[in-house]
Amino acid sequence: AGGAALPGGEGTPSKVAAVVEQVRAPALPVALRAAIWLCSLISWAVMASTLGDGGRTNAGTFQMVCGLVVWLLSCLWLSAEIATHLEATLPLVGNPTMAKIEVYSDAVLSYLSFGAACAVAALPQTSSKVTASNVFMWFTWLMQTLPMLAFLFPALNVAADTPQATVLRAALGTQRA
Repeated sequence: AGGAALPGGEGTPSKVAAVVEQVRAPALPVALRAAIWLCSLISWAVMASTLGDGGRTNAGTFQMVCGLVVWLLSCLWLSAEIATHLEATLPLVGNPTMAKIEVYSDAVLSYLSFGAACAVAALPQTSSKVTASNVFMWFTWLMQTLPMLAFLFPALNVAADTPQATVLRAALGTQRA
């Protein structure tokens, strides 16, 4: 009934194992996608509200559009996570092609969110609305990186266990010369 043993300490409950079990909670993907959805919604909506302020910049427009694109795609992925959590079926959910689209869209949206947040953060003077929008874009970026890390860590563990000289060589399937 106890936790897993720590390495080198037979019978000692592992706090790490308990945390891992909590992280594997079935609702966690729904919560993560909901956080991305909410942060991106707030980011682009607040930035859109600055249209009449006369302070519109290219960086602000870029951030607004990026936030909108992230929000639209997060609607799709949030719907898929909710359907999966509720054990409902949606067309194409679980399809290998959709899984690839999910991974690549998360990566691209993460980079776009980062770029948009940096662009607005570099502006010399901004209103409180622009600052608030930028803060939520940074949160969007942070939340958007978490699915990428969830995809990346298992791949790194597999690559690290191969006999290749480096992890990059294992990932690329490159043999030694």
